[in-house]
Amino acid sequence: MAEYAPVDLDAAEQIEFELNGRRLSVPPGTMIADAAWAHGVEVPIFCYEPRLGRPIGACRMCLVHVEGMRGLQTACSTPVQPDMVIRSDTDEVKDAHDGVLELLLANHPLDCPVCDKGGECPLQDRTFKFGPGETRFVEHKRHFPKPLDLSTQIALDRERCISCFRCVRFSQEVAEDGHLIMQERGGDTEIATFTGDAYTGRFTGNVIDLCPVGALTSIPYRFVARPWDIKNAPSVCGECPVGCNLELTEREGKVQRVTGRPDPNYAVEEGWLCDKARWAYAADESPDRITGAVIRDGRSTRETDLEDAAGAAALLLAQPGGRAVLVGGGATVEEGFLAQELAAGPLGGAPIARVGIPETPPLAALRALPDAQIGDIDDADLVVVVGGDPTNQHPIVELRIRKAARNGVPVTVVGPRPHDLTTVGTHSLTPPGGLVNGVRAAEQALRDTERAIVVWDEADLAQEPEAAAELAAAIGATSGARQLELAAEVNGAGLRALGLPAEGVLEAIESGEVRSLLLVRADPVSGPAGARWEAALGKIEILISVAAHADPVADRATVTLPALTHREMEGVLVSTARRAQRLRPGSPGPEGAAAGWELLLALAHRLG
Repeated sequence: MAEYAPVDLDAAEQIEFELNGRRLSVPPGTMIADAAWAHGVEVPIFCYEPRLGRPIGACRMCLVHVEGMRGLQTACSTPVQPDMVIRSDTDEVKDAHDGVLELLLANHPLDCPVCDKGGECPLQDRTFKFGPGETRFVEHKRHFPKPLDLSTQIALDRERCISCFRCVRFSQEVAEDGHLIMQERGGDTEIATFTGDAYTGRFTGNVIDLCPVGALTSIPYRFVARPWDIKNAPSVCGECPVGCNLELTEREGKVQRVTGRPDPNYAVEEGWLCDKARWAYAADESPDRITGAVIRDGRSTRETDLEDAAGAAALLLAQPGGRAVLVGGGATVEEGFLAQELAAGPLGGAPIARVGIPETPPLAALRALPDAQIGDIDDADLVVVVGGDPTNQHPIVELRIRKAARNGVPVTVVGPRPHDLTTVGTHSLTPPGGLVNGVRAAEQALRDTERAIVVWDEADLAQEPEAAAELAAAIGATSGARQLELAAEVNGAGLRALGLPAEGVLEAIESGEVRSLLLVRADPVSGPAGARWEAALGKIEILISVAAHADPVADRATVTLPALTHREMEGVLVSTARRAQRLRPGSPGPEGAAAGWELLLALAHRLG
C-alpha cells in the first residue's frame, strides 16, 4: 500500500531545495516527506496517508531539521519552500525517531510472531530501521481482553493501537459514514464506534489495509498465514463493472485474503475497495459452488469428470435442431470471443446474444461522446449524476464523487429515486415527469462549465430513451464535457465491443426455433426479464451450462460444466470506463473445474 503522495519530478514548475547535502527540485506545494521519498530518502511516517486528505502530524514520527526554523518539523505537514535546507540524518533527528518509537512501543505488545501484521508491519519495519534497538521502560505493559470484534469481519487488538487516527479519518473523511471515533483521552484512548454498535458500512475493510500496526485485522484471515508462506497475485475485481485493482493472497491452493492495490495513476479506485470486493472470495468455497461436472438424464443425475462431460455436451450440441448461445455479463472477453467462434463455426451460425441491455440509438449516441476515467472526477468543475444508485451499484464511483464534493466540486444529482449521493449533491433534481425533465433542468449547469463530467446509468436511461437522447445532445453541446457510463453488467463493455447483441436468442426460443441452448456464465432467469426467460426455457430440450455457482438454470441443465471464478483464472474484463484489465489467478480453483474459455475450446474441438 503506497503511503507517500506521487510527485511529478518532470512538472514544468519546480522549486529547488537541499536535502542532506543534495540540491534537488520538486513542484511547489510538495510536502517534505513526499519530496524526500521521490528522491530516494525515506522519512518514517505512521499517521500520514495522502489519500485521507490534509496531513495532521499526529504521530510525530516524521520529524526533520529545517534550517532557520525553531525545533524539529513534521515532514508530512511542512511543504518544501524555495532554497529550504533540510536534514533527515542528524543526531538530533535520530534521537527524535528513537524517542517516538520508544514511546509507541512502551505499551505495544511484542507479539510479532503471532500478529497477523508481522512481516508486513510498518511499525516493525521502522523500528528495525529507525529505532533504538532497546528500551528504558521496565514497567508492565497494558493488557486488554482480545480481540474485540469491531464488526463481523474486523478484529481490534486495543493494546496494539498507536492512535495514528488513520481508521477514524477514513470513516469520517473518506467514507463519510461517521461510524469510527477515538474515545477517551491520553493512555485510555481507543478506537470505537460512535453508537457502540458494530462497525457497518460499504467500505469498512479498508481500515485493515490502512492500519500500520496490526491493531485492526481481518477475522477470516486471522492466524491463517504468515507473509513468508503466501503468494500474492495482482488482479482486478469482477464483482461490478468499475474494475478495481486488487491483490489476491493464496495459501494452500485457496484465496485467503483480498487487499487493495492502488494503480500508479490513481485512475480507478485509489487503493480503496468496497466490502463486496474484499470479502466476496468466500463464495469460492460456498456450498453452492459447482466443483464437478454433472450430467442429467431425465430424473437421474450423475457426477463425472470434465472429459466425459465435455464429450457428452458436444454430442448433445451436435444433434439436429436449432441451437443458440447465451453469454452472461460476467464472461471474460476471451469467453465471449470463443462463444462467438463456436456459434459461427461448429454450431453452424447459431444465434448468439449476451445477457444485458440492448443497444439503442440514444445509448449509442451517449457512448460515442468523449469518455472520462473515474479518476478524472477529481479535476472536474461539475459532476452530474443521472439515474442509478452508485452507492450500491458502483460504490467506488460514490467515493470519488464524495471526494470531489469535499474539494468544492459542485455535484448535481438527477434521478427517479433518492440514494446516499443525493445528500452530497449541491443540487438534487427529481422533478415530476421522469428523467427527461431532470436532464433538462441540469442543462444550464452544464452550459456554464468547461470540465463537466456526466455520470449516467445504463439501466435507467435505457428505459427512458428520450432522456438519453436529451442528455447526449446536452453533453455534445458543452465544450469540454465528458461522460462516464455506469454499466449494468460486469463485462458489458467488453462483450458489446465484440459485437455481441443483447437480443435475438430469447425471441428465437419463444418462436420454437431453438432446441439446444449453450449458456456461458449466464443466468437470465434472475434478470429483469426473468419470468419471460423462465417460460422460454421450458421449451428447451437440451441445456448446456458453463457456470461456477449453482443457479436456477445451472441446476436443471442437461450438462453442467464447472467453471473457475474470476479469482482463479486468466482473462480480460473491460471496465465501465472501457479500460481493458487483466485477471490473474490467485488460486488454481477446484480440481474438477476449468476456465470458461478452456471449456469452450474443449467443446469446439469435439465438435470438429
